[in-house]
Amino acid sequence: MKGVMIAGTASGVGKTTVALAVMAGLRSRGTVVQPFKCGPDFIDGGHHSAICGRTSRNLDTWMLSGDANRRIFLRASARASFSLVEGVMGLFDGVAGSGEEGSSAEIAKLLGLPVVLVLDASASSRSLAAVARGFEVFDPSVRMAGFILNRVAGESHLRLLESAIRSSTALPILGWLPVEDSIAIPERHLGLHTAAETAGSTQKFEAFAQLAERYLDLDSLSQFESAISSVSNDERESHEVISVRVVARDEAFCFYYEDDLDALRELGADVVTWSPLKDHELTLGVDALYFGGGYPELYARQLSENHSLLTDLRRFAQVGQLDLGTRFHLDCSLPAPCPTVFRSDRAPTCTIHWRSRFSCALRVRP
Repeated sequence: MKGVMIAGTASGVGKTTVALAVMAGLRSRGTVVQPFKCGPDFIDGGHHSAICGRTSRNLDTWMLSGDANRRIFLRASARASFSLVEGVMGLFDGVAGSGEEGSSAEIAKLLGLPVVLVLDASASSRSLAAVARGFEVFDPSVRMAGFILNRVAGESHLRLLESAIRSSTALPILGWLPVEDSIAIPERHLGLHTAAETAGSTQKFEAFAQLAERYLDLDSLSQFESAISSVSNDERESHEVISVRVVARDEAFCFYYEDDLDALRELGADVVTWSPLKDHELTLGVDALYFGGGYPELYARQLSENHSLLTDLRRFAQVGQLDLGTRFHLDCSLPAPCPTVFRSDRAPTCTIHWRSRFSCALRVRP
């Protein structure tokens, strides 16, 4: 199985930019690329999906077992010709300083993936060779495959970097990227703007693909392979599943683990998406509503002014559907003005059923 991990020395070095360039370059050559993102990150995965035309999947060794991560990787990669995993933070950064749990390095070893390391070359020359060498030898069990240099100032800067790195390590430089406005993605306090907010997706794809062809060694990158071992079949426990689960999915509510939704479908749920921003009524026959995370605070006024939908939501919360065990995901962080379904002094009691370290389902009772 062909595949590679694009990792970095730290957050902010340009992993996503490089990963998107490789994805676009390979896809423009006719390769079916399956994207993945390490850790509980939803924004980067949205950009992956836009570039690859396939839903990006999350991998996380802190929330999920090794076998669960391998199953996600193998299942999603089955009909692709190349798998690309973007790391999280720095390659060896995890939940503790003394071990690899939750790190990109742990996932790379778990999936048998070679690692291409992104080095931020801005304001650096020979010192970058020391960084490259340190990452190469820090953990011999990680399959380091080479480097991609990001934010290179030009050809003369590149020659300095190549001379320094090639004299310090035998690993290849697999390309470089200059600072390029055409592929820049705006940022905010929690990371990049989402793919839905980024205008001109076709132009972005073409810009990434052209840069990849010009600056990256796509021939070599496309030949890397995973040495992942097989994994036993996933035997899901049998649970009572509601028949129709409506998932709020638009610019305001866009943070979901796709494999969670797949699990609901496999258990028999009919998962329907809708937009609290654009739709003005609830889908008929709804048994449950699911509001994921996102940036609802950016759309507070628009959500508040969707009066007909708010009426439907309040009616749904107050009538007999509650006896069916309707589940809600409630987010009370919106600034005023914001829509309200339950007043604080009349809120129903909730029993919390933990599903993982981060998520839970709320069974709402009148």
